[in-house]
Amino acid sequence: MDNVEKRRFFRILAHAPREQVAGLAREIEEHCQVAVLKEPQKTLVMIQVREPVKNSRFYLGEALACEAMVEGDGAKGMAVTLGDDFDKVLDMAVLDAAFNRKLPQCAAIQARLEQLEFAQEAAEGAEVALKLDNQIIQSILDLRGSLAADRLDKAETYGDTLRSLVLKRDYTYSETEDLSGQITELKSQISSLRTQAAASTRRI
Repeated sequence: MDNVEKRRFFRILAHAPREQVAGLAREIEEHCQVAVLKEPQKTLVMIQVREPVKNSRFYLGEALACEAMVEGDGAKGMAVTLGDDFDKVLDMAVLDAAFNRKLPQCAAIQARLEQLEFAQEAAEGAEVALKLDNQIIQSILDLRGSLAADRLDKAETYGDTLRSLVLKRDYTYSETEDLSGQITELKSQISSLRTQAAASTRRI
Protein backbone atom coordinates (compact mmCIF):
# COMPACT_ATOMS: atom_id res chain seq x y z
CA MET A 1 0.00 0.00 0.00
CA ASP A 2 1.64 3.27 -1.12
CA ASN A 3 1.31 6.63 0.65
CA VAL A 4 -1.67 7.72 -1.47
CA GLU A 5 -3.56 4.51 -0.73
CA LYS A 6 -2.60 4.80 2.93
CA ARG A 7 -4.13 8.28 3.17
CA ARG A 8 -7.25 7.02 1.44
CA PHE A 9 -7.34 4.02 3.79
CA PHE A 10 -7.24 6.21 6.91
CA ARG A 11 -9.72 8.72 5.47
CA ILE A 12 -12.31 5.99 4.94
CA LEU A 13 -11.76 4.57 8.44
CA ALA A 14 -11.85 8.01 10.07
CA HIS A 15 -15.28 8.73 8.60
CA ALA A 16 -16.64 5.24 9.30
CA PRO A 17 -18.77 4.46 12.37
CA ARG A 18 -16.85 2.92 15.26
CA GLU A 19 -18.84 -0.34 15.02
CA GLN A 20 -17.78 -0.93 11.40
CA VAL A 21 -14.11 -0.29 12.16
CA ALA A 22 -14.31 -2.60 15.20
CA GLY A 23 -15.88 -5.36 13.11
CA LEU A 24 -13.03 -5.23 10.59
CA ALA A 25 -10.42 -5.24 13.35
CA ARG A 26 -11.99 -8.28 15.04
CA GLU A 27 -11.67 -10.20 11.77
CA ILE A 28 -7.94 -9.49 11.74
CA GLU A 29 -7.50 -10.44 15.39
CA GLU A 30 -9.01 -13.86 14.67
CA HIS A 31 -6.03 -14.64 12.41
CA CYS A 32 -3.29 -12.49 13.90
CA GLN A 33 -1.60 -12.07 17.27
CA VAL A 34 -1.86 -8.39 18.18
CA ALA A 35 0.17 -6.66 20.87
CA VAL A 36 -0.34 -3.04 21.91
CA LEU A 37 2.94 -1.12 21.72
CA LYS A 38 1.49 2.29 22.55
CA GLU A 39 -1.79 2.62 24.38
CA PRO A 40 -4.24 5.11 22.89
CA GLN A 41 -3.59 8.61 24.16
CA LYS A 42 -4.57 12.16 23.38
CA THR A 43 -2.34 14.42 21.33
CA LEU A 44 -2.50 17.67 19.36
CA VAL A 45 -2.13 17.87 15.59
CA MET A 46 -1.65 20.88 13.35
CA ILE A 47 -4.49 21.52 10.88
CA GLN A 48 -3.13 22.48 7.46
CA VAL A 49 -5.32 24.15 4.84
CA ARG A 50 -4.77 25.49 1.34
CA GLU A 51 -5.20 29.19 0.55
CA PRO A 52 -7.27 29.28 -2.67
CA VAL A 53 -5.91 32.48 -4.24
CA LYS A 54 -2.17 31.80 -4.04
CA ASN A 55 -2.69 28.03 -3.78
CA SER A 56 -0.35 27.94 -0.80
CA ARG A 57 -0.64 25.94 2.41
CA PHE A 58 -0.71 27.34 5.91
CA TYR A 59 -1.46 26.06 9.41
CA LEU A 60 -4.88 26.99 10.73
CA GLY A 61 -4.24 25.85 14.28
CA GLU A 62 -4.17 22.81 16.55
CA ALA A 63 -6.85 20.15 17.02
CA LEU A 64 -7.36 17.40 19.57
CA ALA A 65 -6.57 13.91 18.27
CA CYS A 66 -5.65 10.48 19.60
CA GLU A 67 -3.02 7.97 18.52
CA ALA A 68 -2.10 4.34 19.08
CA MET A 69 0.47 1.77 17.92
CA VAL A 70 0.27 -2.03 17.76
CA GLU A 71 2.20 -4.96 16.39
CA GLY A 72 0.56 -7.79 14.48
CA ASP A 73 2.56 -10.86 13.47
CA GLY A 74 5.75 -8.82 13.45
CA ALA A 75 4.37 -5.83 11.53
CA LYS A 76 3.76 -2.51 13.23
CA GLY A 77 0.64 -0.49 12.72
CA MET A 78 -0.23 2.97 13.94
CA ALA A 79 -3.10 5.38 13.60
CA VAL A 80 -3.96 8.97 14.42
CA THR A 81 -7.47 10.35 14.18
CA LEU A 82 -9.26 13.50 15.29
CA GLY A 83 -11.24 13.33 18.49
CA ASP A 84 -10.74 11.13 21.53
CA ASP A 85 -12.20 7.76 20.48
CA PHE A 86 -9.53 5.47 21.94
CA ASP A 87 -11.26 2.24 20.90
CA LYS A 88 -11.56 3.33 17.30
CA VAL A 89 -7.97 4.54 16.93
CA LEU A 90 -6.70 1.26 18.39
CA ASP A 91 -8.77 -0.73 15.86
CA MET A 92 -7.47 1.48 13.06
CA ALA A 93 -3.91 0.68 14.17
CA VAL A 94 -4.75 -3.06 14.07
CA LEU A 95 -5.95 -2.72 10.48
CA ASP A 96 -2.86 -0.73 9.55
CA ALA A 97 -0.65 -3.53 10.92
CA ALA A 98 -2.63 -6.11 8.94
CA PHE A 99 -2.12 -4.24 5.69
CA ASN A 100 1.56 -3.69 6.46
CA ARG A 101 1.88 -7.44 7.10
CA LYS A 102 -0.13 -8.14 3.90
CA LEU A 103 -2.36 -10.68 5.58
CA PRO A 104 -4.63 -12.75 3.26
CA GLN A 105 -7.73 -11.24 4.89
CA CYS A 106 -6.73 -7.78 3.63
CA ALA A 107 -8.12 -8.37 0.12
CA ALA A 108 -11.64 -8.88 1.45
CA ILE A 109 -11.29 -5.95 3.84
CA GLN A 110 -10.03 -3.74 1.00
CA ALA A 111 -13.17 -4.55 -1.01
CA ARG A 112 -15.38 -3.69 1.95
CA LEU A 113 -13.51 -0.44 2.48
CA GLU A 114 -14.14 0.52 -1.15
CA GLN A 115 -17.85 -0.17 -0.66
CA LEU A 116 -17.76 1.93 2.49
CA GLU A 117 -16.03 4.75 0.62
CA PHE A 118 -18.74 4.67 -2.06
CA ALA A 119 -21.45 4.88 0.61
CA GLN A 120 -19.67 7.80 2.29
CA GLU A 121 -19.37 9.71 -0.99
CA ALA A 122 -23.03 9.06 -1.79
CA ALA A 123 -24.09 10.31 1.64
CA GLU A 124 -21.92 13.41 1.28
CA GLY A 125 -23.42 14.11 -2.14
CA ALA A 126 -26.93 13.82 -0.72
CA GLU A 127 -26.07 16.25 2.09
CA VAL A 128 -24.69 18.78 -0.40
CA ALA A 129 -27.78 18.43 -2.59
CA LEU A 130 -30.08 18.91 0.41
CA LYS A 131 -28.19 22.03 1.48
CA LEU A 132 -28.44 23.44 -2.05
CA ASP A 133 -32.15 22.62 -2.15
CA ASN A 134 -32.72 24.59 1.05
CA GLN A 135 -30.70 27.52 -0.29
CA ILE A 136 -32.63 27.45 -3.58
CA ILE A 137 -35.98 27.37 -1.79
CA GLN A 138 -34.94 30.34 0.37
CA SER A 139 -33.77 32.23 -2.74
CA ILE A 140 -37.12 31.57 -4.42
CA LEU A 141 -38.94 32.94 -1.36
CA ASP A 142 -36.67 36.00 -1.32
CA LEU A 143 -37.26 36.55 -5.03
CA ARG A 144 -41.03 36.23 -4.71
CA GLY A 145 -40.99 38.65 -1.79
CA SER A 146 -39.04 41.25 -3.75
CA LEU A 147 -41.38 40.86 -6.73
CA ALA A 148 -44.43 41.31 -4.51
CA ALA A 149 -42.87 44.50 -3.17
CA ASP A 150 -41.99 45.74 -6.69
CA ARG A 151 -38.30 45.82 -5.74
CA LEU A 152 -36.71 45.03 -9.11
CA ASP A 153 -33.23 45.90 -7.87
CA LYS A 154 -33.40 43.24 -5.19
CA ALA A 155 -35.22 40.85 -7.52
CA GLU A 156 -32.32 40.89 -9.97
CA THR A 157 -29.83 40.21 -7.18
CA TYR A 158 -31.88 37.34 -5.85
CA GLY A 159 -32.34 36.07 -9.39
CA ASP A 160 -28.57 35.98 -9.97
CA THR A 161 -28.07 34.11 -6.70
CA LEU A 162 -30.80 31.66 -7.65
CA ARG A 163 -29.29 30.94 -11.06
CA SER A 164 -25.89 30.34 -9.47
CA LEU A 165 -27.33 27.88 -6.97
CA VAL A 166 -29.24 25.98 -9.63
CA LEU A 167 -26.11 25.61 -11.73
CA LYS A 168 -24.43 23.96 -8.74
CA ARG A 169 -27.36 21.65 -8.18
CA ASP A 170 -27.13 18.02 -9.17
CA TYR A 171 -29.47 17.71 -12.16
CA THR A 172 -29.88 13.98 -11.65
CA TYR A 173 -32.38 14.68 -8.88
CA SER A 174 -36.00 14.80 -9.99
CA GLU A 175 -36.80 17.84 -7.81
CA THR A 176 -34.72 20.02 -10.14
CA GLU A 177 -37.44 19.97 -12.78
CA ASP A 178 -39.91 21.49 -10.32
CA LEU A 179 -37.38 24.13 -9.29
CA SER A 180 -36.63 24.98 -12.91
CA GLY A 181 -40.34 25.50 -13.55
CA GLN A 182 -40.61 27.90 -10.62
CA ILE A 183 -37.54 29.80 -11.81
CA THR A 184 -39.02 30.16 -15.31
CA GLU A 185 -42.22 31.52 -13.78
CA LEU A 186 -40.26 34.02 -11.69
CA LYS A 187 -38.28 35.16 -14.73
CA SER A 188 -41.56 35.82 -16.49
CA GLN A 189 -42.76 37.91 -13.55
CA ILE A 190 -39.55 39.97 -13.60
CA SER A 191 -39.93 40.59 -17.33
CA SER A 192 -43.54 41.67 -16.84
CA LEU A 193 -42.60 44.08 -14.05
CA ARG A 194 -39.83 45.56 -16.18
CA THR A 195 -42.34 46.20 -18.96
CA GLN A 196 -44.75 47.84 -16.51
CA ALA A 197 -41.96 49.98 -15.06
CA ALA A 198 -40.89 51.12 -18.53
CA ALA A 199 -44.47 52.01 -19.44
CA SER A 200 -44.87 54.01 -16.22
CA THR A 201 -41.68 55.94 -16.99
CA ARG A 202 -42.85 56.83 -20.50
CA ARG A 203 -46.21 58.10 -19.13
CA ILE A 204 -44.41 60.33 -16.64
